[in-house]
Amino acid sequence: ENNECIGVRETYMAISELFPGALYLHGGKAYIGKELDLEKNIAKVERYFGELNEYTKALREKEAEAYEQVAQREMGGFNIGYGKVHITDSVFGFLVKEMYSGRRISEHVFEKPYVFEFNSYAMWIDLDELVYSVGDFGNGLHALEHMIINITPAITGSDAKELGGISYPSGRMYIYEGVPYGTGLTKVVFERFEEVVRMACERLERCKCETGCPKCVLDPNCGNDNRFLSKEAAKEIGREILKSIKKK
Repeated sequence: ENNECIGVRETYMAISELFPGALYLHGGKAYIGKELDLEKNIAKVERYFGELNEYTKALREKEAEAYEQVAQREMGGFNIGYGKVHITDSVFGFLVKEMYSGRRISEHVFEKPYVFEFNSYAMWIDLDELVYSVGDFGNGLHALEHMIINITPAITGSDAKELGGISYPSGRMYIYEGVPYGTGLTKVVFERFEEVVRMACERLERCKCETGCPKCVLDPNCGNDNRFLSKEAAKEIGREILKSIKKK
């Protein structure tokens, strides 16, 4: 009502936090998103005075396209690359979830997604020869991608939130830097990927849960709300990668 400016957000954060219907906490106060105009770079919110028993989570789809390869090497029998990528991040809807249990209350889809595109750095690996030999390959690769992102802070000293991942059923998996132009993290992941995979596989094998938990393949930042995951297939893909490294 009074058009007061309460803060500033980068576009890549705004699309996942300030869409219409989003519950947003700022300065200890709760707000609800009313309008997000990416052309004018304005997000309008209103104070929310209801009881905060729920929260909202953006549903998103991401695409990655490598447009300049800077380095490439073989790891076992697989090619891994590092270079510049173009990321398209689309928030197409959101979930309303119960604050303490995480139970889904409702799902909403926008008429038109909120899209942010940027260039960054990434490393990628092509696992196309495992596509048909590993059952449930696509869901397994998605789960392994989560595990790799969760393990990278041990190698890079970074926060897992600084990295994003995209995996394709065709066998390519990207680990990319979530900020425009990046900070150099994925170069470390590219150079030490054998260690990353070993650590990820170790944690997968040791974790006693049956289908996935926050200690292994569940990721709070997953744009699919941790759907389409297979811990078993992730373990199988990991074993195949480690086997190929040992052979070389």
